[in-house]
Amino acid sequence: MQVVSPVGMKGSKSSTMRLKRAARLPSLNGHIITLIDNSKANAAPFLDRLAGRLEREGARIQRLAKPTAGRQLDTREFQLVTNTRAAVHAFGD
Repeated sequence: MQVVSPVGMKGSKSSTMRLKRAARLPSLNGHIITLIDNSKANAAPFLDRLAGRLEREGARIQRLAKPTAGRQLDTREFQLVTNTRAAVHAFGD
């Protein structure tokens, strides 16, 4: 699993990095996708709708909910995420 930091590269002239999108999976059928609710307003309804769409495409959904947006994933949660095909962390400001 590749972990991408939202923080720019240390020492770079810009605070943003340009990254290529990950290649689209040919199918979601049978893949586990983790949806992470960071407890911000409307994150849960957004992820509920996304889960429905992904399930219709054949994905198996795993949900995690953080009690506060500022808390990082703990070791157990991070391990759960690393064992999935993709993760969606909602939401940013």
